[in-house]
Amino acid sequence: MSLTKRVQMKSAIILFFIITIGAGWASAYAPVIKPGALRCEYRKAPLGIDTPKPRFSWQLDSGKQGTRQSAYQMVVEGVWDSGKVDSSSTSQIRYNGKPLVSCTSYRWKVRVWDQHGKVSPWSETALWTMGIMSPDEWRAKWIRSPGNKGGNNDADLNGAKWIWTVAEGGTIEEPPVGSCLFSRRFQLERYADVLEAELNVAADSHAVVYVNGTQAVKTAHWQTGETVAVKELLVEGENELKIFAFNEADTEKPAGVVCSLKITRSDGTERSIISDKEWSAVIKTVRTHKNHPEKKIERTSIVSEIAPFGQGPWSRQVYFGDTENPRGLPVFRKRFEVNGTPRKAFVNVSGLGQYELFVNGEKVGDHVLSPPWSVYEKTVYYNMFDITGLLKRGENEFKIMLGKGFYNTLGDRIVHHVNTWGELMTILEAHIEYSDGSKQTVVTDRSWDVANGPVVHATTVGGSDYNAAFDQPSEWGRAVETQAAGVLRGVESPAMKAFERLAPVKAVEEPEPGVFVYDFGQNLSAVPCIQIRGRKGQTVRVIPAEQRHSQSGRYNNGTGRVNQAGVGSPNYYEYTLKGDGTERWSPQFTYGGFQYLEVVGAVPEGRLNPDDLPVIEVVESVHVRSSARRVGDFSCSNPLFVKIDKAIDRAVRSNLAHVLTDCPTREKLGWLEVAYLMGPSLSRRYDLSLLYAKVMRDIRETQGESGAIYTTAPRYINLDINHRIGYTIEWGAAGVVLPWQLYRWYGDKRVLRENFQTMKAFVDHIKTCCNDLVPKPGLGDWFDYGHGQSRGASKFTPADLTAMATFYRCSLIIEKSAEILGESDDVQKYRALAKEIRSKFNQTFYTGNGEYRNYGSPQTANAIALVTGLCEPQNERDVLHAILADLEKRNYQQTAGDVGFHYLVEALGRFNCHKTVCTILNRRDLGSYGFMIDRGWSALPESWDAATNESMNHCMLGHIQQWFYMDLIGIKQAEDSVAFKKIIIKPQTETDLEWAEGYYDSINGRIVSKWKNEADRLTMEVTIPANSTATVYVPTHDVKEITVNGAAVADAPYVQVVKMEDGRVLLNVQSGRYEIVATRASFTMVN
Repeated sequence: MSLTKRVQMKSAIILFFIITIGAGWASAYAPVIKPGALRCEYRKAPLGIDTPKPRFSWQLDSGKQGTRQSAYQMVVEGVWDSGKVDSSSTSQIRYNGKPLVSCTSYRWKVRVWDQHGKVSPWSETALWTMGIMSPDEWRAKWIRSPGNKGGNNDADLNGAKWIWTVAEGGTIEEPPVGSCLFSRRFQLERYADVLEAELNVAADSHAVVYVNGTQAVKTAHWQTGETVAVKELLVEGENELKIFAFNEADTEKPAGVVCSLKITRSDGTERSIISDKEWSAVIKTVRTHKNHPEKKIERTSIVSEIAPFGQGPWSRQVYFGDTENPRGLPVFRKRFEVNGTPRKAFVNVSGLGQYELFVNGEKVGDHVLSPPWSVYEKTVYYNMFDITGLLKRGENEFKIMLGKGFYNTLGDRIVHHVNTWGELMTILEAHIEYSDGSKQTVVTDRSWDVANGPVVHATTVGGSDYNAAFDQPSEWGRAVETQAAGVLRGVESPAMKAFERLAPVKAVEEPEPGVFVYDFGQNLSAVPCIQIRGRKGQTVRVIPAEQRHSQSGRYNNGTGRVNQAGVGSPNYYEYTLKGDGTERWSPQFTYGGFQYLEVVGAVPEGRLNPDDLPVIEVVESVHVRSSARRVGDFSCSNPLFVKIDKAIDRAVRSNLAHVLTDCPTREKLGWLEVAYLMGPSLSRRYDLSLLYAKVMRDIRETQGESGAIYTTAPRYINLDINHRIGYTIEWGAAGVVLPWQLYRWYGDKRVLRENFQTMKAFVDHIKTCCNDLVPKPGLGDWFDYGHGQSRGASKFTPADLTAMATFYRCSLIIEKSAEILGESDDVQKYRALAKEIRSKFNQTFYTGNGEYRNYGSPQTANAIALVTGLCEPQNERDVLHAILADLEKRNYQQTAGDVGFHYLVEALGRFNCHKTVCTILNRRDLGSYGFMIDRGWSALPESWDAATNESMNHCMLGHIQQWFYMDLIGIKQAEDSVAFKKIIIKPQTETDLEWAEGYYDSINGRIVSKWKNEADRLTMEVTIPANSTATVYVPTHDVKEITVNGAAVADAPYVQVVKMEDGRVLLNVQSGRYEIVATRASFTMVN
């Protein structure tokens, strides 16, 4: 071999070794960690962030065990570089750069250092867009229709009073038969500037109204008000209104008149003349005597105000509008030019009560029922959308349709005590930036057009009506500028959206001639969607229900027409056809809860149709709910447990809306106790970080001046706060518990600080209303259960006991919160208060025989004492035994209800009574989950006995889900941990199940727990996210019988034996995936 070849060969060998060694070195020192799942304010690429210092989070992607972050660097292009920050935090990272600018998009990225000081690559770049950060920055104006303020029941009577007169010697409660002449003079300047004048009037019994001597309108019945335009009857200078009101003999009590004359000028200013005590009155009565003829008497009288409109004996039962030809809800439009190529375009938009926005005929976004329900007088939410792809060069059009929601219930088919009459209005501000850098803004103002649209009725709980003939309004007017009471805020909770589309599970049935029923197999929050053809003007009615008539017992097996028991009526959807071929419709601005849809006025495809009715081609049930992200799942080898979990989940999904509702049918109200008592269950399946923060704003904004937190938030129903249905401590406690839960689950300290004063005010209020630290009793353990006993307020547990236990729990939470927030004085104050409550509670309620005071069943009383820590340690065994004895005596029938069952499940889990839980769950007789499942109810009913006169879609008794997650698969968080930095994996493998598995996507990443019992071994599969650690409980008495990823524990990397405890080996594991096997001979049975 030549010298040259030998040199070449030697060089090649050296090069080979260099490459090989270099590759190995590079592999050994290459970063094994990378940040991903970047979020701003808990959302990916969010639009409309209006907090000046947003918070950021990420998760660590690593294929290696034991990965931890030691530092990070975050960069927001052009405005902030954090530099290297020594911290293991991956969430709640607060922006600290230059001031952010409204309607501006920002790009950000992050890199991290692991525990060895190795730096990761930069993450992918993420994006977020600021909304309009201050109310003062809005250029747009709120606008409304000049002649349609609230749909078909749109009379503007804000401030008006029901008035009448009191005769000599009489009372307002005993008005005499006869008539009154009411009059009011007023001055009108600048008549030429008057755009419109609208008179609204109602009277009991009836009335005739004159404007300047000319009859303007008559009313016929107190429930039917009249609206009339009277501009042409007004004059420059002095004007006079006269109302001749009659109180007839057959409607002697009560009597009253209410009216409002609203004058709108061309500049948008308004003036209202309303009925009040300033009016003059002349009484005209008829006096009769057996010995004398009738005598008519007239005399001047003082006007008395009986009640504001919407209150008093007439409540909200007065209807204004044309019942034969109802006006549609308002539609607004604006045509504008786009004179270039948009580089980006964003729109900020809101509507009261609800809105849908269209650009060039295409709906913007996939939201339904926007904006979120709120305390409208304080907060109105707006959405931000990217509309870049919807614009075109040349003429474009914005169109906004309005619905009513909870903001306006005038004329609704069902109001369920919600009496609101807000003026329908909208606001929009669009920002367009062109490729050449120029900018354009389009805003709502009085230049917008407005017309009556095709939605002629839309209610939150009573359905919706649509006349397709008015899809394209032909008569347009000009909008009027107005003002909303609440402050505009960027939406902070997940939007409601449409999810699954369900087809009927069996052939359509015809229980009566011309009546067709579709069965979708699942009871869900939903809207119908129909595809239909027919002639113009034909109408089809769709009626939702959870049940059908002719059910046997409490089985969901009816074959008759739909039964709206538990739903409420009248509740339906009605569609009037346009008549131009196949039409597809789904109602707007409403949703319901149903398994069945009854169709009247149309015939299914393929059926005989002698009357030439519209033909139904398709009927679907479209599931509608909050888009809160799914973060967990559960399954196991017991089919009944899986069915129970699915039924609860359907109820949870159906009640995840803009609040956590009680039911998706008759109320849709945010009753507060479920939010926190079901919190441990809900949070393992859905991301509640944003929804519950929004609920807390609702609570803050409805809290009474005294500090009281009421039973619902927003407080749309004016329940008596002196009655337990309006104020109950166990419900109001959500205002204290929810911030604490959010802090524990997500590490959200901001939510604690924002709500700390609310929390303290509530507990202080409770204390002021106590009798020697024993609070006023409320509803107590609502819907607790005993065979054959009535449902409702607590039967087995003193209501003041659960109230006092809740008072204690809230005091402890405030003490802990104060410690975290550095409020040392409050730490001492509430620690001392909790100590006093605890002592007094045991003096008052502990009977000394292992039971707390109860009325026949100690389950709730004892469980709440055990879980809250009120029970003295030396009594815990006896108190627990009393629960177990009561369960055994009742054949494992739980008596605990809405409040108590959470504590019962928690107590049985905490004290390792898991076989007892399984026995409860495996029951199938009356009063059990199995009873509900076996009788065909696909969602969780409101009551333990599946009473068919109640809601069949309630999640308030679904607390067993927390046992599935926290005990059966065993994913918990250590007591001293937040954001699942320290995890506990403690599955209950000794429960006669073959296997169970599930996961939870914590803010740090996915946690997995799977286990399987086999003939000779137990296998556990555990995944811990990077940057977290876990304590894993393995049921064995011999650590030598355990292998981890095929190796002995002593040889397994990132695993350490902590100790033996109650027949289990405790292993401390770092992040990563582990397969843990324990041989059957080493098992220890625990229960």
